[in-house]
Amino acid sequence: NQYKEGLIAIACHDGGEITRNYLDRNLDSVDLSIQNYLKIFGENNFFIEIVRVGNEHEDEVNGWLLQKSKKSGVALVATNDCYYVNAEDYILQEIVSCIQTGHTLHDDKRRRLETKEHFIKSQENMVKLFADVPEVIDAVAQIVDRCFVEFKFGKTYVPTYNDEHGRSPEQLLKELCEQGLIIRYGEHPAPSIIERMHTELKIINDMKFVSYFLIVWDFIHFALKI
Repeated sequence: NQYKEGLIAIACHDGGEITRNYLDRNLDSVDLSIQNYLKIFGENNFFIEIVRVGNEHEDEVNGWLLQKSKKSGVALVATNDCYYVNAEDYILQEIVSCIQTGHTLHDDKRRRLETKEHFIKSQENMVKLFADVPEVIDAVAQIVDRCFVEFKFGKTYVPTYNDEHGRSPEQLLKELCEQGLIIRYGEHPAPSIIERMHTELKIINDMKFVSYFLIVWDFIHFALKI
């Protein structure tokens, strides 16, 4: 609520608060959630996602959403819940998921997508998919027209890391790497290892990623201590 200004919110379809409450038959909670989000974001800034990828309960949920949209006045917006770029990338997504969870493709208990429809579909495909409810496609265009983000390439947005002892970010990163080198390779690392460290530090410096590396190191270091 504190940072609502300028935001457009879309309630998630699969596993979202509103949908889950409906499937659990907590209908009072559904209405309460919708009213709460409308109050926070405003009528024209809150949408509910509708998808057609063939998941379980999808037809039931979508039918209910269309009715709820008419009664509540909250517009639905079509999305495709994308996990990969092209349709043929489905197997690659499955492999990545197995790597992440420590399973194999032949493991019946592994996590898997219910359908093969989670790729980035063209505008033509999405219009055809929701031909019976064109207003959910129109809502996409309305949101796009209202959004504007400008990126200035070549500019570094990472804040400068400030060392409490006054060392420059470059100096601090070099010292941390030297300490890590000794921990991993002993007091006298081979010249090739030292040369590799300097090469990688130069790449990090040239790309202006020094503060980024230090910020990530800082919160990981803090997490390991607590």
